[in-house]
Amino acid sequence: MLHRPLRLLAAILLLLAVGACNLDDDLENNETETDIDTGPDVQEVVCEPECVSPANGTSSCEDGLCIVECDPGYELCGEACVDLTSNPNHCDGCDQACPSPTEGAAVCDGGACGIECYEGYDLCGDECVNFDNDPEFCGGCNGACPSADGAVSICVLGNCDISCVGGLTQCGSACVDTNSDPAHCGDCGDDCDDGEVCSDGGCALDCPAGQEQCGSSCVDLDSSLSHCGECDKACDAPAESCFSGVCACASGYTNCNGECVDLSSSAAYCGSCNNACGTLGPCSGGECACEAPETYCGECVSTLTHNNHCGGCGIPCSSGQYCCNGSCIGNQEACQIPVPVDPVPID
Repeated sequence: MLHRPLRLLAAILLLLAVGACNLDDDLENNETETDIDTGPDVQEVVCEPECVSPANGTSSCEDGLCIVECDPGYELCGEACVDLTSNPNHCDGCDQACPSPTEGAAVCDGGACGIECYEGYDLCGDECVNFDNDPEFCGGCNGACPSADGAVSICVLGNCDISCVGGLTQCGSACVDTNSDPAHCGDCGDDCDDGEVCSDGGCALDCPAGQEQCGSSCVDLDSSLSHCGECDKACDAPAESCFSGVCACASGYTNCNGECVDLSSSAAYCGSCNNACGTLGPCSGGECACEAPETYCGECVSTLTHNNHCGGCGIPCSSGQYCCNGSCIGNQEACQIPVPVDPVPID
């Protein structure tokens, strides 16, 4: 009777041993499968194109985005790190551009806008002017030359003068018609007696037929600059002349929006009534000094690439930096300037 329990115990031990072996085999199989199948790989996210650090800053790739961190003292404005205390395009704040006159450059000093005039020009208010030849600032900021009827005020080496127009003659500081002026009848200083009038350069008692007496002058109201259409109605010479008793634009001038202008020299109407030069500089011969996309900075330059006028007139890049698309960068090879594409003609 004792052998039966022993056989039963042996059978149980055998079953336990077999189960342990199977468990070891399962563990080994699982380890092998784990080594073979590790699931999907986690790939590193990269930035395309590669991040390029701007001047005065560092760019790094984070989760596929280029993140720019500016150096101390610089602020991020768009993609550039700028000094808000000295950059005239971002003076005391991003996109707070300082105004720039025609003959000068905008500057930013301590976060405050200012103007630096080009050589040969001086600052008057917010304008850069030439004291030698500007009749509004002749010899100084308060040196406006006086106007005179029938004359153009001019400035010669800082001294005011006049240039008579419309056939008038300069007598002292006035432009006169020696054909009709009783104080200068026929020539400067030749005056008529009391009761006489000046007609055709000679003194007479009465005006001839076809002329009207205006004061002591005999004039043709159809053509007189000083008495156009009626006595004492003067035309605005030299831009205007008197035609059939009406003031109109003189020869060489064009009516643009009610104003008689010289298209050969007007920066507001250069070559045509709808062409203002603006940043393209002064107008000469009916053409602006520069052609787009250049900017006039005392000379015609591209503010996209010029190291002394990077992004605007008078904005220089530091030593070792290069102007790229209007911003100073440290790596010239990283600069990619867009090239304009000519439109494809349609057949």
